[in-house]
Amino acid sequence: MASMLEYGEVTRTFLSQGHVCVIDDYEEEAVRLESRNGKTFVFIKRKGRNEIPTIMSEDCVQNIINELNNRIVSREEYDKY
Repeated sequence: MASMLEYGEVTRTFLSQGHVCVIDDYEEEAVRLESRNGKTFVFIKRKGRNEIPTIMSEDCVQNIINELNNRIVSREEYDKY
């Protein structure tokens, strides 16, 4: 079982790497943030479904990013989810 996130870990990972993928196993949702040309692109997907573009201010995106029980994963794991 993955360890819990630390407060701010998603933001730190995004800022240092320019991308981050987070999975919420309880809600069976995942979020991918990617920085391109100074802009942040946000994608969300449900388990077993294709991702769709969304906006950072969506409640579900904020919940996934801020929930400490979620886990940061590789892009490969995100794509397989």
